[in-house]
Amino acid sequence: MDKLKKRGFINAFATALYVIAIASFMYYGSLIKLGRANIIGKPAQLYIDGKKKEALAMLTYTFVSFFVITFVFLLLLIVFTR
Repeated sequence: MDKLKKRGFINAFATALYVIAIASFMYYGSLIKLGRANIIGKPAQLYIDGKKKEALAMLTYTFVSFFVITFVFLLLLIVFTR
């Protein structure tokens, strides 16, 4: 029964973090203006400026980096919950 309590807590905690992350992104994302100094809008700005290869490369690197970070976090979560 102790394992079930621990797993339930981990599931609830992960869900809470997910909801906080999505809500924060939705709230603060609307406050961000696209521009040259903006990290999120940089690939879009490069694309608009005609630098399509650079824009696609930056967007790809961003997605791959995010995937790796997420994968490592999930791996650590699995390791430390055993």
